[in-house]
Amino acid sequence: RKALKRAVQNIIDNSIKYAGGVKVAILKLTDDAVCLRFIDEGPGVDSDAINQLCDAFFRVDSSRSHNLPGAGLGLSIVKEIIEYSGASLSIYNNPSKSGLVVDIRW
Repeated sequence: RKALKRAVQNIIDNSIKYAGGVKVAILKLTDDAVCLRFIDEGPGVDSDAINQLCDAFFRVDSSRSHNLPGAGLGLSIVKEIIEYSGASLSIYNNPSKSGLVVDIRW
């Protein structure tokens, strides 16, 4: 539980740090599946880089990170925690607005 709480907190912290805020929703996908969705309205990420966000030590172009501190480990650890809990993690640019969407699906 603690690890999952830390993973969720990391996603929220990143959204606040890079986008100024986040909306969180719980979605019932089917009778057996739910999704915890985080939506921010930040600048999003280039499509070339989006698949690397969970790679250890990967940082998006420094011109977009506003010189914020970090080693690039947060999302790689988040992904490990989420997958260990039996869920899946998806990160993609918001198709209807700017910003990112992070889905955790069980």
